[in-house]
Amino acid sequence: MKKLKPVGIIAIICLIGLGIVLGSRSGRSDADSRSNGKTVQPRTGTTAGPVATPAPDATPSPPAEMPEHIKFKFLFEHLANINDKPGILREYQGKTGLPDGVFNVLVLLAVEHEQQAVVIDQHAKIIIDNFHAQYPRNMPPGMAPPPPPRELLDLQDQRDALSLRYRDRLKTQIGDETYARLKQFMDDEFRPKPMGVQGTPPKPPVLPRREAK
Repeated sequence: MKKLKPVGIIAIICLIGLGIVLGSRSGRSDADSRSNGKTVQPRTGTTAGPVATPAPDATPSPPAEMPEHIKFKFLFEHLANINDKPGILREYQGKTGLPDGVFNVLVLLAVEHEQQAVVIDQHAKIIIDNFHAQYPRNMPPGMAPPPPPRELLDLQDQRDALSLRYRDRLKTQIGDETYARLKQFMDDEFRPKPMGVQGTPPKPPVLPRREAK
């Protein structure tokens, strides 16, 4: 398989910048969903009004499901990152339960996905650098930074669409039945863990560019 060259600190900075956009979008989406048809309670310590105390038997809301494009983004990044490490790659294949032919297709698509993602990240870095040149990271007291540039949001949309496009290509090449097996593995691997669960700490999901030693 063709080795994917590491993008180093440039890609890390770009991903951090794109992650900020994701976080800001996620925060807006979460706020909208909470306020859709419901009364949003003010935080403790504000003067907006009393804060409702949850009933003793109230059940905490389950963790939000990770969006599918994020799952495939992590999967593709991780596979491309360990593509030149046969031992780790074989170990991960064992976790997926996929046969050699199917797993090879998955890795090849993951490497190709990352090659295109790097191009998007490089464009994003230029926008992020220009943004920070105008607005320092540490704004003066009382001043908030402006929203992310529209171009950066567009690049985030392109990156999300890229992951979904390669997901669809993978499904077409390996078939519905095999794809369902992989999807079940991914749902288990990236399932949010509830807070306050006692016992053995849950194993974290596979994250990009974090490799087993």
